[in-house]
Amino acid sequence: MENPSTPSPEKWIRDDDPVFALLDEWHEKDEYEKILRKIEEIPEEKRSNEVYFRKISALNNLSRYAEARKEIQFLSPRLYDGKDLGKLFYMLGYIYDQTNCEYRAVECYRMSYQLDPEKEGTTALIEESIEYARKDMQASAKALSDFFSDLKKTFSETPEEQEISELEVPTYLGVVGSSFMSSWFGIKLNLGEIYSTCAPDKKEAIRKLLKDRSNITDLPTLQTYFGEHRLAPLIVAVQDHVSGKKEFPVDRLDVRQRTRWEVTEQYLKDMGGFIPASGLSAWDYNDIIGLSRLMYAADLLTKEELAQTYLFAVDECRRLFSSWEEFTRSLVMGAFYNNLARETDYNIRESLKFALTAGGLCQHVYRGVKWLK
Repeated sequence: MENPSTPSPEKWIRDDDPVFALLDEWHEKDEYEKILRKIEEIPEEKRSNEVYFRKISALNNLSRYAEARKEIQFLSPRLYDGKDLGKLFYMLGYIYDQTNCEYRAVECYRMSYQLDPEKEGTTALIEESIEYARKDMQASAKALSDFFSDLKKTFSETPEEQEISELEVPTYLGVVGSSFMSSWFGIKLNLGEIYSTCAPDKKEAIRKLLKDRSNITDLPTLQTYFGEHRLAPLIVAVQDHVSGKKEFPVDRLDVRQRTRWEVTEQYLKDMGGFIPASGLSAWDYNDIIGLSRLMYAADLLTKEELAQTYLFAVDECRRLFSSWEEFTRSLVMGAFYNNLARETDYNIRESLKFALTAGGLCQHVYRGVKWLK
C-alpha cells in the first residue's frame, strides 16, 4: 500500500518542466522569494525531489536556515540515489557553515564527497571550513587566556576568609550544573540548601527530560551515565595518542567519529595548555552533582542516595584539586568541550560563550572561599 505521506513519483512534475527554467532565471537574479512563492503554487503531490532541492537552496540563500533544515528532514527519507543524497549533505553542510558549526559542515561535505566524488568544489569547501574552525578555536583560546589571567588575579588578590562546612562543599562544586540544569525547568535550586526540592508539576518535567535525554531514572542509571559520559578519560586518550604514548586506530574511524577526533585534537592543540593536571574532571563531578540534585528534587533519589553521590564527588575533587582556581580552570575547559562536542554541533563560538559564562559564575561564587583541605 502506498504511503500517503510520500506521493508517488509518477505524479511528480518532470525535470524538464518549464517551471525549472523560470526558477533558474529567478535564481540568477537572486529573486529567491519568487522561487518560494512559485513552489508553493505547486501541489504537494506534484513536488519532485528537485523541487524541494530548489526550495532548500532558496531558503539557504535567504538565510532561513531553520526552515531549510526542516525541508531537508522531510526530503531525506525520499532519497535513494547517491548523487541526490550527496546533494542533500552538501546543502546541510552549507547551513552548518553559515551557523558557525564548521566541523559539522566538514563532516557533511565529506559525506557528500563520498556519495558524489564528481561534484566540483567539495574538497575546497572542506579545507575552507577547517580553516575557519581553526581561526574560531584560536580566537577562543585568546579569550580564555585573558579570562584565566583575570581569574588568577582575582584569586590572588582576594583573601580566603569564608569557611564552608563539609555539607556545603557539594553545592559549591556543582554550582554551574545546578544553576544551568535547573533553569531548563524554570526552577531554582538554592545554593545553600543541600536537599532542595520542587513543585509536583516540575518533578514530572524533570523525570521526563532525564529519561528522554540521558536514560536516567534512578541511582544505577545515573552511575551508568557517569561511567559512559565522563570527559576526562576521552581527553586523556587523545592526549596520549597525540603525544605518542599510545596508538589509536584513527584510520579506522568513520566520518562522524573522525570529526569528533579532529575537533578534540584541535581543541587540545590550541587550548591544552589551559587544562590542569587533573584534566576535565571538574566538569564530570559538577555534572553528576547537578544531575543528582535534580533527581532528588524529582524524587528519583532518596536522601541517602544523594548523600552517597555527594560524598563520592567531594572525595574525588578533594583528591584531584588543590584550590578553587584549579577547579575553575578544569570546569571552564570542560564546559567548553562539553558544549562543543555534545550540546552543540561543534559551534565553537557558542561554546566559548558558555564556558566564559560558567567561569564568570565560578569567579563570583568562589572568590574569598577557602578550599576544603
